[in-house]
Amino acid sequence: MPTITCSACGSRLTAPDAMIGRTGRCPKCGMLITLTADALPSPPTAKETLPTGPANEPAPTAPRQNIPTAPPPATRDQLFHTHLTTLYQSLGIRDPLDYLAPLAAAFTQSRQTTADRKARFQSALADIYVSIAPPNLEKHLSALAEKLTAWRTRAKTRMAGYFAKLPADDPLRCPISLFGVMERGRLETAHTAVLAWLLDPRREHGFGPALLAELLTRLAGPTDPSSIIVEKCEPEFAIAEGRLDVLLQGTARRVDDESSWSWLLMIEAKIDANEGVQQLKRYDKWAQKYSHGRDILRLFLTPDGRPAETADDDWTPISFLDLVCLFRKHCPDLAHKPGYHFLRYYIAGVLKDIYHWNLPIGDPEFLDDPYNFLEYLAAVFDDKEINP
Repeated sequence: MPTITCSACGSRLTAPDAMIGRTGRCPKCGMLITLTADALPSPPTAKETLPTGPANEPAPTAPRQNIPTAPPPATRDQLFHTHLTTLYQSLGIRDPLDYLAPLAAAFTQSRQTTADRKARFQSALADIYVSIAPPNLEKHLSALAEKLTAWRTRAKTRMAGYFAKLPADDPLRCPISLFGVMERGRLETAHTAVLAWLLDPRREHGFGPALLAELLTRLAGPTDPSSIIVEKCEPEFAIAEGRLDVLLQGTARRVDDESSWSWLLMIEAKIDANEGVQQLKRYDKWAQKYSHGRDILRLFLTPDGRPAETADDDWTPISFLDLVCLFRKHCPDLAHKPGYHFLRYYIAGVLKDIYHWNLPIGDPEFLDDPYNFLEYLAAVFDDKEINP
Protein backbone atom coordinates (compact mmCIF):
# COMPACT_ATOMS: atom_id res chain seq x y z
CA MET A 1 0.00 0.00 0.00
CA PRO A 2 1.59 3.34 -1.05
CA THR A 3 2.49 5.97 1.52
CA ILE A 4 2.88 9.73 1.15
CA THR A 5 3.99 12.54 3.43
CA CYS A 6 1.84 15.64 3.75
CA SER A 7 3.97 18.69 2.84
CA ALA A 8 2.02 20.90 5.25
CA CYS A 9 1.92 18.97 8.54
CA GLY A 10 4.43 16.16 7.93
CA SER A 11 1.94 13.35 8.57
CA ARG A 12 2.70 10.03 6.86
CA LEU A 13 -0.45 8.69 5.27
CA THR A 14 -1.39 5.43 3.57
CA ALA A 15 -3.99 4.86 0.86
CA PRO A 16 -5.20 1.98 -1.31
CA ASP A 17 -3.63 1.51 -4.75
CA ALA A 18 -6.88 2.62 -6.38
CA MET A 19 -6.22 6.16 -5.11
CA ILE A 20 -3.12 6.62 -7.31
CA GLY A 21 -3.60 9.67 -9.54
CA ARG A 22 -6.43 11.09 -7.42
CA THR A 23 -6.43 14.16 -5.19
CA GLY A 24 -7.73 14.26 -1.62
CA ARG A 25 -7.34 16.22 1.58
CA CYS A 26 -5.00 15.35 4.46
CA PRO A 27 -7.14 14.16 7.41
CA LYS A 28 -4.79 15.99 9.78
CA CYS A 29 -4.61 19.49 8.33
CA GLY A 30 -6.92 19.54 5.30
CA MET A 31 -4.14 20.19 2.71
CA LEU A 32 -4.85 18.94 -0.84
CA ILE A 33 -2.57 15.99 -1.73
CA THR A 34 -2.21 14.14 -5.05
CA LEU A 35 -1.12 10.52 -4.69
CA THR A 36 1.34 9.63 -7.46
CA ALA A 37 2.89 6.36 -8.56
CA ASP A 38 6.18 7.59 -7.05
CA ALA A 39 4.70 6.86 -3.64
CA LEU A 40 4.70 3.11 -4.33
CA PRO A 41 7.52 1.18 -2.61
CA SER A 42 10.24 0.25 -5.10
CA PRO A 43 10.63 -3.53 -5.64
CA PRO A 44 14.07 -4.97 -4.89
CA THR A 45 16.34 -5.18 -7.91
CA ALA A 46 17.95 -8.39 -9.07
CA LYS A 47 21.34 -7.16 -7.91
CA GLU A 48 20.01 -6.68 -4.38
CA THR A 49 18.60 -10.22 -4.14
CA LEU A 50 21.61 -12.17 -5.42
CA PRO A 51 23.68 -13.50 -2.44
CA THR A 52 27.36 -12.73 -2.80
CA GLY A 53 28.64 -13.59 0.67
CA PRO A 54 27.91 -15.81 3.67
CA ALA A 55 24.32 -16.34 4.75
CA ASN A 56 22.60 -13.36 6.39
CA GLU A 57 25.45 -11.08 5.31
CA PRO A 58 24.43 -8.19 3.06
CA ALA A 59 26.11 -8.09 -0.33
CA PRO A 60 28.70 -5.35 -0.69
CA THR A 61 27.74 -2.49 -2.94
CA ALA A 62 30.06 -0.37 -5.03
CA PRO A 63 30.37 3.24 -3.91
CA ARG A 64 28.15 5.53 -5.94
CA GLN A 65 29.98 8.23 -7.84
CA ASN A 66 28.44 11.65 -7.94
CA ILE A 67 29.08 12.86 -11.47
CA PRO A 68 27.89 16.43 -11.96
CA THR A 69 25.78 16.96 -15.03
CA ALA A 70 24.81 20.18 -16.73
CA PRO A 71 21.16 21.15 -16.14
CA PRO A 72 18.98 20.64 -19.23
CA PRO A 73 17.66 23.76 -20.97
CA ALA A 74 14.30 24.98 -19.74
CA THR A 75 11.37 23.71 -21.79
CA ARG A 76 8.34 25.80 -22.68
CA ASP A 77 6.28 23.90 -20.10
CA GLN A 78 8.86 24.75 -17.42
CA LEU A 79 8.86 28.42 -18.44
CA PHE A 80 5.06 28.41 -18.40
CA HIS A 81 5.12 26.83 -14.92
CA THR A 82 7.50 29.56 -13.72
CA HIS A 83 5.29 32.35 -15.09
CA LEU A 84 2.18 30.87 -13.44
CA THR A 85 4.01 30.42 -10.13
CA THR A 86 4.77 34.14 -10.13
CA LEU A 87 1.18 34.92 -11.05
CA TYR A 88 -0.36 32.82 -8.29
CA GLN A 89 2.05 34.14 -5.68
CA SER A 90 0.92 37.65 -6.60
CA LEU A 91 -2.68 36.55 -5.88
CA GLY A 92 -1.78 35.59 -2.31
CA ILE A 93 -2.66 31.90 -2.59
CA ARG A 94 -1.20 29.86 0.27
CA ASP A 95 0.33 27.04 -1.78
CA PRO A 96 0.52 27.71 -5.55
CA LEU A 97 1.55 24.12 -6.32
CA ASP A 98 -1.94 22.90 -5.35
CA TYR A 99 -3.29 24.88 -8.27
CA LEU A 100 -0.39 24.74 -10.73
CA ALA A 101 -0.07 20.95 -10.97
CA PRO A 102 -3.59 20.28 -12.32
CA LEU A 103 -3.55 23.53 -14.32
CA ALA A 104 -0.28 22.67 -16.08
CA ALA A 105 -1.47 19.12 -16.80
CA ALA A 106 -4.72 20.35 -18.31
CA PHE A 107 -2.91 23.00 -20.35
CA THR A 108 -0.54 20.40 -21.82
CA GLN A 109 -3.42 18.10 -22.76
CA SER A 110 -5.34 20.97 -24.34
CA ARG A 111 -2.50 21.99 -26.63
CA GLN A 112 -4.18 21.59 -30.00
CA THR A 113 -4.39 23.76 -33.06
CA THR A 114 -4.88 27.50 -32.68
CA ALA A 115 -8.50 27.23 -33.79
CA ASP A 116 -9.74 25.17 -30.84
CA ARG A 117 -7.03 25.87 -28.21
CA LYS A 118 -8.84 28.82 -26.63
CA ALA A 119 -12.12 26.94 -26.07
CA ARG A 120 -10.38 23.83 -24.75
CA PHE A 121 -8.20 25.84 -22.38
CA GLN A 122 -11.15 27.82 -20.96
CA SER A 123 -13.16 24.64 -20.41
CA ALA A 124 -10.22 22.84 -18.76
CA LEU A 125 -9.48 25.84 -16.55
CA ALA A 126 -13.08 25.98 -15.36
CA ASP A 127 -13.06 22.24 -14.58
CA ILE A 128 -9.86 22.57 -12.57
CA TYR A 129 -11.18 25.38 -10.39
CA VAL A 130 -14.37 23.48 -9.73
CA SER A 131 -12.48 20.29 -8.81
CA ILE A 132 -10.05 21.92 -6.38
CA ALA A 133 -12.73 24.22 -4.94
CA PRO A 134 -10.47 27.00 -3.62
CA PRO A 135 -11.85 29.44 -1.10
CA ASN A 136 -13.15 32.68 -2.57
CA LEU A 137 -13.40 31.12 -6.03
CA GLU A 138 -14.92 34.17 -7.70
CA LYS A 139 -12.23 36.44 -6.23
CA HIS A 140 -9.42 34.25 -7.52
CA LEU A 141 -10.99 33.87 -10.97
CA SER A 142 -11.49 37.62 -11.27
CA ALA A 143 -7.91 38.33 -10.24
CA LEU A 144 -6.61 35.70 -12.66
CA ALA A 145 -8.71 37.15 -15.49
CA GLU A 146 -7.27 40.62 -14.80
CA LYS A 147 -3.69 39.28 -14.93
CA LEU A 148 -4.29 37.35 -18.15
CA THR A 149 -5.98 40.36 -19.73
CA ALA A 150 -2.99 42.53 -18.77
CA TRP A 151 -0.59 39.99 -20.33
CA ARG A 152 -2.63 39.88 -23.52
CA THR A 153 -2.85 43.69 -23.73
CA ARG A 154 0.89 44.06 -23.25
CA ALA A 155 1.59 41.40 -25.87
CA LYS A 156 -0.66 43.12 -28.41
CA THR A 157 0.94 46.50 -27.70
CA ARG A 158 4.41 45.09 -28.31
CA MET A 159 3.21 43.28 -31.43
CA ALA A 160 1.75 46.47 -32.88
CA GLY A 161 5.13 48.18 -32.48
CA TYR A 162 6.94 45.26 -34.10
CA PHE A 163 4.40 44.92 -36.90
CA ALA A 164 4.69 48.57 -37.90
CA LYS A 165 8.38 47.98 -38.65
CA LEU A 166 7.97 44.77 -40.69
CA PRO A 167 9.09 45.01 -44.32
CA ALA A 168 6.52 44.40 -47.04
CA ASP A 169 8.14 41.10 -48.04
CA ASP A 170 8.22 39.57 -44.56
CA PRO A 171 6.81 36.03 -44.43
CA LEU A 172 4.03 37.24 -42.10
CA ARG A 173 2.76 39.34 -45.00
CA CYS A 174 3.10 36.45 -47.47
CA PRO A 175 -0.02 34.50 -48.57
CA ILE A 176 1.94 31.75 -50.36
CA SER A 177 2.97 28.45 -48.75
CA LEU A 178 5.80 26.65 -50.52
CA PHE A 179 4.18 23.22 -50.18
CA GLY A 180 0.60 24.27 -49.47
CA VAL A 181 -0.16 24.85 -53.16
CA MET A 182 0.57 21.14 -53.70
CA GLU A 183 -1.29 20.08 -50.52
CA ARG A 184 2.01 18.80 -49.13
CA GLY A 185 2.36 21.35 -46.35
CA ARG A 186 2.78 18.70 -43.61
CA LEU A 187 4.82 16.19 -45.61
CA GLU A 188 7.98 15.51 -43.61
CA THR A 189 10.13 14.44 -46.55
CA ALA A 190 9.30 17.65 -48.40
CA HIS A 191 10.37 19.76 -45.42
CA THR A 192 13.60 17.84 -44.82
CA ALA A 193 14.57 17.96 -48.50
CA VAL A 194 14.21 21.75 -48.48
CA LEU A 195 16.00 21.98 -45.14
CA ALA A 196 18.99 20.08 -46.55
CA TRP A 197 19.05 22.40 -49.56
CA LEU A 198 18.92 25.55 -47.43
CA LEU A 199 21.69 24.35 -45.10
CA ASP A 200 24.09 23.35 -47.88
CA PRO A 201 26.33 26.36 -48.69
CA ARG A 202 27.25 24.80 -52.04
CA ARG A 203 23.72 25.17 -53.40
CA GLU A 204 22.51 27.80 -55.85
CA HIS A 205 20.44 29.76 -53.31
CA GLY A 206 23.44 32.04 -52.70
CA PHE A 207 23.11 32.03 -48.92
CA GLY A 208 26.51 30.46 -48.34
CA PRO A 209 26.91 29.02 -44.83
CA ALA A 210 24.77 31.68 -43.08
CA LEU A 211 21.87 29.40 -42.11
CA LEU A 212 24.07 26.43 -41.30
CA ALA A 213 26.31 28.57 -39.07
CA GLU A 214 23.24 29.71 -37.14
CA LEU A 215 22.19 26.11 -36.56
CA LEU A 216 25.69 24.92 -35.60
CA THR A 217 25.93 27.82 -33.14
CA ARG A 218 22.63 26.75 -31.59
CA LEU A 219 23.83 23.16 -31.20
CA ALA A 220 27.53 23.51 -30.39
CA GLY A 221 28.38 27.12 -29.58
CA PRO A 222 29.51 30.17 -31.63
CA THR A 223 30.82 29.09 -35.04
CA ASP A 224 32.72 31.18 -37.58
CA PRO A 225 30.63 31.08 -40.80
CA SER A 226 33.64 31.79 -43.02
CA SER A 227 35.37 28.64 -41.78
CA ILE A 228 32.56 26.15 -42.52
CA ILE A 229 33.33 23.49 -45.11
CA VAL A 230 30.57 20.98 -45.90
CA GLU A 231 31.70 17.60 -47.18
CA LYS A 232 28.30 15.90 -47.26
CA CYS A 233 24.70 17.11 -47.07
CA GLU A 234 22.01 14.60 -48.00
CA PRO A 235 18.31 14.21 -47.22
CA GLU A 236 16.87 10.71 -46.74
CA PHE A 237 20.35 9.28 -46.17
CA ALA A 238 20.06 5.47 -46.21
CA ILE A 239 21.87 3.44 -43.56
CA ALA A 240 21.46 -0.16 -42.45
CA GLU A 241 19.46 1.02 -39.42
CA GLY A 242 16.97 3.10 -41.46
CA ARG A 243 17.00 6.51 -43.14
CA LEU A 244 18.32 9.71 -41.61
CA ASP A 245 16.08 12.65 -42.55
CA VAL A 246 19.14 14.87 -43.07
CA LEU A 247 22.83 14.06 -42.70
CA LEU A 248 25.56 16.70 -42.84
CA GLN A 249 29.24 16.46 -42.12
CA GLY A 250 32.11 18.89 -42.41
CA THR A 251 34.58 21.09 -40.54
CA ALA A 252 34.40 24.51 -38.90
CA ARG A 253 36.20 26.80 -36.47
CA ARG A 254 34.89 27.89 -33.09
CA VAL A 255 34.72 31.61 -32.39
CA ASP A 256 35.66 31.50 -28.71
CA ASP A 257 39.04 29.73 -29.01
CA GLU A 258 39.50 29.60 -32.82
CA SER A 259 39.97 25.82 -32.64
CA SER A 260 39.08 23.72 -35.67
CA TRP A 261 36.70 20.81 -35.30
CA SER A 262 35.04 18.15 -37.43
CA TRP A 263 31.37 17.46 -36.97
CA LEU A 264 28.57 15.14 -38.09
CA LEU A 265 25.00 16.42 -37.83
CA MET A 266 21.92 14.17 -37.84
CA ILE A 267 18.47 15.76 -38.17
CA GLU A 268 15.27 13.83 -37.46
CA ALA A 269 11.99 15.64 -38.16
CA LYS A 270 8.50 14.66 -37.01
CA ILE A 271 5.32 16.56 -37.89
CA ASP A 272 2.39 14.16 -37.48
CA ALA A 273 4.27 10.86 -37.03
CA ASN A 274 5.77 9.39 -33.87
CA GLU A 275 9.23 7.90 -33.47
CA GLY A 276 9.74 4.34 -34.61
CA VAL A 277 10.70 1.55 -32.23
CA GLN A 278 14.21 2.33 -30.90
CA GLN A 279 14.61 4.61 -33.92
CA LEU A 280 17.00 7.20 -32.56
CA LYS A 281 18.98 4.63 -30.57
CA ARG A 282 19.65 2.82 -33.83
CA TYR A 283 20.82 6.08 -35.43
CA ASP A 284 23.07 6.76 -32.44
CA LYS A 285 24.74 3.35 -32.78
CA TRP A 286 25.39 3.99 -36.46
CA ALA A 287 26.86 7.43 -35.75
CA GLN A 288 29.16 6.10 -33.03
CA LYS A 289 30.49 3.52 -35.47
CA TYR A 290 30.90 5.73 -38.56
CA SER A 291 31.63 9.21 -37.19
CA HIS A 292 35.40 8.50 -37.20
CA GLY A 293 36.13 10.82 -34.31
CA ARG A 294 33.88 13.68 -35.42
CA ASP A 295 31.74 15.53 -32.89
CA ILE A 296 28.22 14.10 -33.24
CA LEU A 297 25.43 16.70 -33.25
CA ARG A 298 21.80 15.60 -33.05
CA LEU A 299 18.70 17.69 -33.82
CA PHE A 300 15.13 16.52 -33.11
CA LEU A 301 12.72 18.79 -35.00
CA THR A 302 8.98 18.81 -34.13
CA PRO A 303 6.09 21.31 -34.11
CA ASP A 304 6.07 21.57 -30.29
CA GLY A 305 9.79 21.14 -29.62
CA ARG A 306 9.19 18.02 -27.53
CA PRO A 307 12.17 15.92 -26.37
CA ALA A 308 13.02 12.66 -28.11
CA GLU A 309 11.71 9.48 -26.47
CA THR A 310 13.78 6.74 -28.16
CA ALA A 311 17.34 7.97 -27.60
CA ASP A 312 20.01 7.44 -24.96
CA ASP A 313 22.22 10.27 -26.24
CA ASP A 314 21.51 13.96 -26.33
CA TRP A 315 19.19 14.89 -29.20
CA THR A 316 18.57 18.64 -29.02
CA PRO A 317 14.82 19.36 -29.33
CA ILE A 318 13.92 22.35 -31.51
CA SER A 319 10.49 23.36 -32.79
CA PHE A 320 9.82 24.30 -36.40
CA LEU A 321 8.92 27.76 -35.07
CA ASP A 322 12.35 28.09 -33.43
CA LEU A 323 13.97 26.98 -36.68
CA VAL A 324 12.22 29.53 -38.91
CA CYS A 325 12.92 32.23 -36.31
CA LEU A 326 16.64 31.41 -36.63
CA PHE A 327 16.37 31.62 -40.42
CA ARG A 328 14.23 34.79 -40.38
CA LYS A 329 16.97 36.75 -38.57
CA HIS A 330 19.10 36.47 -41.71
CA CYS A 331 16.41 37.58 -44.17
CA PRO A 332 17.58 41.24 -44.36
CA ASP A 333 21.08 40.09 -45.32
CA LEU A 334 19.76 37.57 -47.85
CA ALA A 335 17.06 39.69 -49.51
CA HIS A 336 19.04 40.12 -52.73
CA LYS A 337 20.19 36.49 -53.01
CA PRO A 338 18.73 34.18 -55.70
CA GLY A 339 16.99 31.92 -53.18
CA TYR A 340 15.47 34.61 -50.97
CA HIS A 341 11.84 34.23 -52.09
CA PHE A 342 12.13 30.45 -51.89
CA LEU A 343 13.17 30.89 -48.24
CA ARG A 344 10.35 33.39 -47.72
CA TYR A 345 7.74 30.97 -49.09
CA TYR A 346 9.20 28.15 -46.98
CA ILE A 347 8.95 30.17 -43.74
CA ALA A 348 5.40 31.25 -44.61
CA GLY A 349 4.53 27.62 -45.37
CA VAL A 350 5.78 26.42 -41.98
CA LEU A 351 3.69 29.07 -40.23
CA LYS A 352 0.58 28.38 -42.33
CA ASP A 353 0.65 24.58 -42.68
CA ILE A 354 2.29 23.40 -39.46
CA TYR A 355 1.05 26.10 -37.07
CA HIS A 356 -2.18 27.09 -38.89
CA TRP A 357 -1.39 30.81 -38.83
CA ASN A 358 -3.79 32.80 -40.96
CA LEU A 359 -1.39 34.54 -43.34
CA PRO A 360 -1.02 37.21 -44.51
CA ILE A 361 -1.65 39.08 -41.29
CA GLY A 362 -3.55 42.33 -41.65
CA ASP A 363 -4.02 43.79 -38.17
CA PRO A 364 -2.31 42.12 -35.18
CA GLU A 365 -4.95 43.64 -32.88
CA PHE A 366 -7.43 40.95 -33.94
CA LEU A 367 -5.22 37.88 -33.47
CA ASP A 368 -6.82 35.13 -31.37
CA ASP A 369 -3.50 33.87 -30.02
CA PRO A 370 -0.77 36.55 -30.13
CA TYR A 371 1.92 34.79 -28.12
CA ASN A 372 3.49 32.64 -30.86
CA PHE A 373 3.41 35.66 -33.16
CA LEU A 374 5.15 37.65 -30.44
CA GLU A 375 7.90 35.02 -30.16
CA TYR A 376 8.43 35.14 -33.92
CA LEU A 377 8.53 38.95 -34.00
CA ALA A 378 10.87 39.13 -31.01
CA ALA A 379 13.26 36.86 -32.93
CA VAL A 380 12.93 39.03 -36.03
CA PHE A 381 14.00 42.12 -34.12
CA ASP A 382 16.43 40.26 -31.83
CA ASP A 383 14.48 41.24 -28.72
CA LYS A 384 15.55 39.01 -25.83
CA GLU A 385 12.38 39.75 -23.82
CA ILE A 386 9.87 37.41 -25.47
CA ASN A 387 7.63 36.91 -22.42
CA PRO A 388 4.38 38.87 -22.47
